Amino acid sequence: MLGFKGLEELINVHPMFVHFPIALIFASLIFYFLGNLFKKEELLIAGKWTLCFGTIAAAFTVWTGLQAADTVSHGAGVHELMIIHQYFGYAILGLSAILSLWLLVSKAHMPGKGRFLFLILLLVLAGLVAQSSDFGGRMVFQHGVGVGKKSIIQEAADLSHDHHEHGH
Repeated sequence: MLGFKGLEELINVHPMFVHFPIALIFASLIFYFLGNLFKKEELLIAGKWTLCFGTIAAAFTVWTGLQAADTVSHGAGVHELMIIHQYFGYAILGLSAILSLWLLVSKAHMPGKGRFLFLILLLVLAGLVAQSSDFGGRMVFQHGVGVGKKSIIQEAADLSHDHHEHGH
């Protein structure tokens, strides 16, 4: 039971990276929202650094995603979804890089000039992340992209031999 048995199922490393920019960019949005609401500089500092680390994570995620596209079989319909997901990844990386650079150049935890624009763009960024996550989830959960054959075969065998119900 213990150990990293799930790693044996990985077709590529993209799934190991995707959740970091999602979590960090949404955390940044929450920190900035609360920091502005409660006028707490500490929350703005947290927002700045979670955004910067989210940008770095987005760069790794885009890179691993580009590598992953060549490692999974997929049909034409899924390929279109994959391309849209890829463009969203580029947009997320670009916008998060712009916002992070804006913060680093301004040497502030929250831009003095363009504060409202910054917050609107951060909200747009979170929307892009949410939509891209949906595209990725559709590829995996509706179309089985990146799900190993071993997993599908094993799951079918497990279901036929060990049917059980989960309590609600």
